[in-house]
Amino acid sequence: MGNSNLTIDSIAKQGLIFRIDCVVRVLRTEGAAACCRSSPLSPSLLVSSVSVIFVCMGNICRSPMAASVLRSELEKTSLSQVQVSSAGTGGWHVGDPADRRAQAALARRGYRTEHQAQQFNPGWFDEFDLVVAMDRDNLRDLQRLAPSRSRTDTLRLMLEFDPEAETVDVPDPYYGSAGDFDQVLDLLEPACRGLVTHLQTTYRSDDKHGPSRLVSRDR
Repeated sequence: MGNSNLTIDSIAKQGLIFRIDCVVRVLRTEGAAACCRSSPLSPSLLVSSVSVIFVCMGNICRSPMAASVLRSELEKTSLSQVQVSSAGTGGWHVGDPADRRAQAALARRGYRTEHQAQQFNPGWFDEFDLVVAMDRDNLRDLQRLAPSRSRTDTLRLMLEFDPEAETVDVPDPYYGSAGDFDQVLDLLEPACRGLVTHLQTTYRSDDKHGPSRLVSRDR
């Protein structure tokens, strides 16, 4: 024997340590490889839960059209956690579907047409992160409905989200022709794309709880 201190027990212990060290090295290597193979975060994980409501006068023309367009744009980006709704400042059409000309214009471009009109409730200022008015008259009505001045910080105009828009108001097509509804869509589509970009940049969060509120039901 060359080394009298190299007993059977010490040899066994050294062999065990060597095997453990090998296992640790393998786990570290495989763990790093797994991290490299992992897919990037889904876009839906990069935006905290957000709620948006569009508001026009009667909730049968512009606001339901905007809601339909935004839902379609959100589906393209997998932002499924964004809650979208619409309402009117007046209650004349509560329970009605969208105007048939609005439905036709939406259908021609492949958008969904399901809708039931409702009147905006002032309590919803506490539930929605963005309250988007179709024009300045709607905006003023909503400002009057706000329970306090601080609640108006959620208010925006629809066309604010389109930097190339040549007007600030989405015109009411109710007393117009079918072509006027197509023109409304021409305004809503780029504005909704801009709104998606706004949601991605403003409400982006790594905190799973996020900074904003979630609507618990789809109105």
